Order: sequence, then C-alpha cells, then structure tokens
Amino acid sequence: MIYHADFHIEYPDSWSPVDRFTPVAFRCASPLLIGARDVATVIIFHFKGVDQPREYFRRGVAKLSGRFAHFELLETDEILTKDVHLFKVRFMADGESPQSREQHEHQMHLGPRRSYVLEAKCRDVDYELYAREIDAILKSFKLIEPKQGLQTAPA
Repeated sequence: MIYHADFHIEYPDSWSPVDRFTPVAFRCASPLLIGARDVATVIIFHFKGVDQPREYFRRGVAKLSGRFAHFELLETDEILTKDVHLFKVRFMADGESPQSREQHEHQMHLGPRRSYVLEAKCRDVDYELYAREIDAILKSFKLIEPKQGLQTAPA
C-alpha cells in the first residue's frame, strides 16, 4: 500500500515497488508468474491540471497511436466525477519487438488542479495471468484532498 501526498494506491504484497523518479509518482512490478513470459508493471505519472479534459484525452490517444507500432485500440471509456474526468483507454501494440505484443490500459484522471495517468502493461500472451491484479490496483487508486486550515497566523 502506498500513500503519496496526493493519492493512495494498493498493490499485492507480491508486487515490488520500484524506485521513484520524476515525473513518475509511483511504479511497481509483479513477480514473474509461472507460465508468464514477462512481468506486469503499473506506473503513475502526475502533472498539472488540465482545462479541457476531453481534448487532452483525444490528443493523448492520438499520441499513443503514433508512439506505438501496430497500435490497436480495444476500448475507451469516460467517467465524470465531482472533481475529475476519468478516461480509460485499453490497447495492444508492439513491445520492444514485434514478437512481444503488449496490452496496455491507461487511466487518465484529469482535473483542473492536478492530473494523473495510470499506465498498466504486460505482454498480451500474459494478460489473463495478470488481469485481475492489474484491475484491482487500478481500482484502488484514490485521490487525497489537501488538508485545509492548518496554517497559523503570524504573531
């Protein structure tokens, strides 16, 4: 379980957190399961707020399709919450080589003050092995509201 200043996320005990580095707020990797060819990873990127979330999402999907070879869009979804637009995109694309097709799920939590992208991926042939754990990790992501009124007045 990780408590960041701005969010909370849970991951299985068998998964290992990986050293954080900017602009990554959090990164973890699964163990190599029996029968799997590679591990699965979940990464959280954080950045400033977004004024036009739908346009940002549209441009983001366009960038993904240009960044990955043999990009195949599997599904998209949009969920409106009180403070954040949540966009989901799931796709397949070539990994480091055409023989290593990967399945990706990106969740974009886009708000006016702060935004996050959760990126989960694993090899396509391993997806069924990791899908339940990836889904649980992504669903556990919760934003933490900043504390208000803790400042003291100067004497």
